[in-house]
Amino acid sequence: MISHVLNQPRPDRRALSQLSGREPRIDGLTLMDAVERQHGGTAHLAYIDAVSATIQGRSVWGGIVLVFDLHGQAEAERAYAWFSPAEGSRGREAHVVLQGPAIRSAYDAVMAALLASADITKSGISA
Repeated sequence: MISHVLNQPRPDRRALSQLSGREPRIDGLTLMDAVERQHGGTAHLAYIDAVSATIQGRSVWGGIVLVFDLHGQAEAERAYAWFSPAEGSRGREAHVVLQGPAIRSAYDAVMAALLASADITKSGISA
């Protein structure tokens, strides 16, 4: 896993848009907004992880996860957020997972979301 630590406690919008220009799959403003809308409090970008997830030796996901420190949020001190292609469309879907006992890293967050999605698909419930 590769991580890049940003030196500023809360990047300004210009810094995030410059980051987006270098890595087109990242839209930090939208992910930060998604974290704050879904879970309340204020999100501060802590660092960025490149995650590669495999299940039974097969690569199932690879991408960039933005890791946010949360302030004013009672459930967790950290959130993990990333995009994936939206099923059945050309758009993207934002995923946000809060840190918890079983979620201690960006990798854990991605794996939990993938496994939850697989369980939903198997049960016939559409997300």
